[in-house]
Amino acid sequence: MDNRRLVLASSSPRRKEILKSFNLDFNVIPADIEETLDSSLSPEKNAEQLALKKAKEVFKEISEIPDVYIIGVDTIVVIDEQILGKPTSKEDSRKMLKSLSSRTHKVISGICVLKTDDDEPVIEIAHVVTNVTMKNFDDETIEKYIATNEPIDKAGAYGIQGFGAFLVEKIEGSYSNVVGLPSSKLYDMLKNMGYDLLA
Repeated sequence: MDNRRLVLASSSPRRKEILKSFNLDFNVIPADIEETLDSSLSPEKNAEQLALKKAKEVFKEISEIPDVYIIGVDTIVVIDEQILGKPTSKEDSRKMLKSLSSRTHKVISGICVLKTDDDEPVIEIAHVVTNVTMKNFDDETIEKYIATNEPIDKAGAYGIQGFGAFLVEKIEGSYSNVVGLPSSKLYDMLKNMGYDLLA
């Protein structure tokens, strides 16, 4: 561990790209957790709890180092109160994309910032919701999109920062949230905890 004070608890290339775009110095320590959803919780609470679990898992590794800010994030896609995770097959991708066509869904990111401390860690948790409306796309378009291999590791089977942008009609809210890391909310949370990214 070097003197970098930000730690991203994720191996997501999209989240790393967002942080890199701000010329930030940060470490990446992926959190090895089972991303199990709790059916008794709302989608927003599920996202928050998974983000918290990721931050706490990384905290176990570096708890002795003071003044480090660990960023845990979990992003889920929700339509009709049903959570769409990452597809497990092409058929799964096909079903998800068909369910999104011509409709508006929610992209919810839970975000946790955990600051290491001598005693107990300082923790802030929040979530960000973006409404995404998809175009009406036919089966041929779905098949061509699946053939790009882009859907397979994306919640909801699409990535707005890639070819998936061609499927999106409009968004209401944070674009970076749909990519996987709500940067404006992260800035506010870090600033509240004493770390100003603009300083």
